[in-house]
Amino acid sequence: LRQEVAQSEKLKAVATMASGLAHEIKNPLTALKTFSEHLRAKKDDPLFLDRFAEIVEREVGRVDEMVHQLLDFAKPTPPKLADTAINKLLEDTLSFLSNQLIQHQIQVEQDLTASNDLIIQADHNQLKQVFLNLFLNAIDAMPQGGTLSVKTAMSAKQQLEITVADTGVGIAKKDLAHIFDPFFSKKETGTGLGLAICFGIIKEHKGVIKVESVVGKGTRFIIILPNEKTL
Repeated sequence: LRQEVAQSEKLKAVATMASGLAHEIKNPLTALKTFSEHLRAKKDDPLFLDRFAEIVEREVGRVDEMVHQLLDFAKPTPPKLADTAINKLLEDTLSFLSNQLIQHQIQVEQDLTASNDLIIQADHNQLKQVFLNLFLNAIDAMPQGGTLSVKTAMSAKQQLEITVADTGVGIAKKDLAHIFDPFFSKKETGTGLGLAICFGIIKEHKGVIKVESVVGKGTRFIIILPNEKTL
């Protein structure tokens, strides 16, 4: 029975991915097809050619990004473990997004109470990808501005807890169970693979990622990583 349930879940996941992939590819292809149909008639129109070049570059870029994300999800790269200072990594990632945070009138509250010299074995680039994704999601969730809170602490079990919280629109209760599913997204743009990839990265680091949210009040992600020299 467990095998049948597992197989059923696999088939459901494949169907979801196929549907999402078809939808994401169809949008840029529709734009390219529309412009290409007028190319012969307007090949001498410089304004049309400039617009066509812009559309091609943008839509091909979208497909390329989606394919890379799909490959990252379907065939994740094993983490290259090295000494990683989590607090510094969080601070550097926030600094990288400082312009966007200012533009969106988002205040950042940091409570990096975990030891400043705390070093864990982790893949620096993969964890940065996770933090970037969570921070960008928080920015998207606060179009009118708000507060982004980032906290690190040691749990009672001496595990590292990283909390990323926003005061944004929140996630509906019925959607919470699906936000780590591939191609599940409520955004008008985006592939719906970001959080699925984050989930895989944290799992490869022998950690867990959880989410709590209340519509109209905000969302909080909790990442728990082992505080060990070797995973």
